[in-house]
Amino acid sequence: MMNPATTRFVEPLVLQDEHAESRSMQNNVDCETILKSLIFMADGVATTIGANGARAAMRQAGHRAAVDLLEALPLQLEVDVAIQRVGPVMQELGFVRELVPNGDSIIVRDDLIADELRELGLEAYRHPACYYTVGLFEGFVYVLSHARVSVARQEMTGDGELWTLQRG
Repeated sequence: MMNPATTRFVEPLVLQDEHAESRSMQNNVDCETILKSLIFMADGVATTIGANGARAAMRQAGHRAAVDLLEALPLQLEVDVAIQRVGPVMQELGFVRELVPNGDSIIVRDDLIADELRELGLEAYRHPACYYTVGLFEGFVYVLSHARVSVARQEMTGDGELWTLQRG
């Protein structure tokens, strides 16, 4: 059963009253504003509960979002197949330009949140907002395979990030 809170992302919003134009304008917030809001929210969480707590909270939030987005799909794939299929999903959603499985690691290029952090003059590595993308990846893999795969280590490389995976 689909979570009612996420249903509005799946079904088109239909506005048919005198306030429709006003609501329509409210729904046209651009993606960059939403992304900045996510980053600033992560900063606020870090200020409130500390950087480590904020990273854990953002990672869990990403995991939960992935589960809510995909829970309606009746899939159970092998873990390696699920990891391969997560890349195109995250690309299509706009979170990364490329996510390439490479044995027990993942090569990530153009992480949208990390790029936005750098544009804002913030350090992308270890910022709580980046853990949202990690959580999305872990959540998507879990929903598609019912297996727990976590990103055990993140390293910045010349052209992106290298995520080392831990299974089980």
